[in-house]
Amino acid sequence: MSQQTIDLLDLFGVAAQAIQQNRTQLNKADTYNGNHGDNMAEIMEVVQQAMREKKNADVPSQLEYAAQLVRQKSNSGSANVLAGGLAQAAQQFLGGQTQNKSKGSGIPMDLALSLLMTILNGGNKSQSSGSQDLVGSLLGSLVTGMSGSQKPAASSKQGGGADLLSMGLDLLQASQEAGIDVGQLAQTLVSGTEMGKSDHRAQSGQLIANAALKMLMANMAKGK
Repeated sequence: MSQQTIDLLDLFGVAAQAIQQNRTQLNKADTYNGNHGDNMAEIMEVVQQAMREKKNADVPSQLEYAAQLVRQKSNSGSANVLAGGLAQAAQQFLGGQTQNKSKGSGIPMDLALSLLMTILNGGNKSQSSGSQDLVGSLLGSLVTGMSGSQKPAASSKQGGGADLLSMGLDLLQASQEAGIDVGQLAQTLVSGTEMGKSDHRAQSGQLIANAALKMLMANMAKGK
């Protein structure tokens, strides 16, 4: 299963669709400017544009270009968060998590959850390890508590941020077996990130995570 790949353009595509479908709701949730849904829809379109323009580049280059394009085309607070996350995800992919330097936007399935976490956390290095430990622990407790699974909780492993990288697919598999609602997982994921720090960003972050998790689980099911 760890050899399965997922296409970044497809992943961002389902996330963009979820944002677009809830655009009005997200605008209403933004009690400060009233335009969070519009901003997020623009950001997700820019990210997809970057993926299309760099479709023949390697994944780190695609993610870094997406970060640059988001910064150029949007000056909202959410754009700053996600641009930082995209740039950090590029470094994460390049810096030893994987040696996959192949062209194109396919990434190993066991990297997708970790990269998603990094993007939603806005590249905040000072909080990255702590938030990933927290989310790993919460997800591990959620899965083991509801399923009786013998899989160890993330807090029992070593390596901080690497926990989600190594056990992300195990968690998703266990949640499927337990019948755990994907929305619960998405809410737990986003709660420890930069996107989870305000109500309206938490809502959009959960929409992105929910769409991504559903796609990952569907791909896992196909690979069985």
